[in-house]
Amino acid sequence: YQVDRLAACRAIIRREILGRKKARPHAIAHDWRGLVDQGLDQPLPKGTADRELEQRARAEKAVALEQIFCSRLSVLVGPAGTGKTTLLRMLCARPEVAAKGLLLLAPTGKARVRLEEQTGLRGSGFTLAQFLNRYQRYDGARGAYFPNAKVPRCGEYRTVIVDECSMLTEEQLAALIDSL
Repeated sequence: YQVDRLAACRAIIRREILGRKKARPHAIAHDWRGLVDQGLDQPLPKGTADRELEQRARAEKAVALEQIFCSRLSVLVGPAGTGKTTLLRMLCARPEVAAKGLLLLAPTGKARVRLEEQTGLRGSGFTLAQFLNRYQRYDGARGAYFPNAKVPRCGEYRTVIVDECSMLTEEQLAALIDSL
C-alpha cells in the first residue's frame, strides 16, 4: 500500500513538473538590474575592488530575479547570506505578482513567521499543514499529508512561494501540487 501511495505522489509531482517545464515562460520585460538596485536601496561601495564585486553580485541577482519571475517553476538555492530572501522580497513587491494572488508557505510555524517578516508580508503566510488542512489534504490527528482528488482545489494563487522546500516530503509536495 505504501509503495502505491508513493508512486501516486511521484506521478502527481512528475506530471506537474514536466507540464510546467514545457510551458512558455512569462514574457514580461523589466529593468531587472534597476529593480535590484532599487530593492537593495544601498549605494555601490566606493572602493574599486568592492565596487566591482558588488556590481557582479547585483548582476547575478538581476538574472536570478528575472528567472524566478519568468519561470513557471523555479528553485532558488544558495548559501546563507547570498540574497535569496532579498530576491523573494523584490519578487513579492512586484504589482503583477501581488495582484494575481501570492501564497507564502513554509513547513514550520517559525519558518512561516520568518518568511513573512523577510518579505514584508506579515500575517499572509501559512504553514503547509494550515493550508492543506483547509483543502482537506492534511489529517492533523495522524500528521498525514495526501492528495485528494475528491475535493475542490484552490484557484486563488498564481504565485506560490515555499520557503525551505527541501524539507518537504514527497507526500507533502504531492498534496500541495494536488491542492493548487
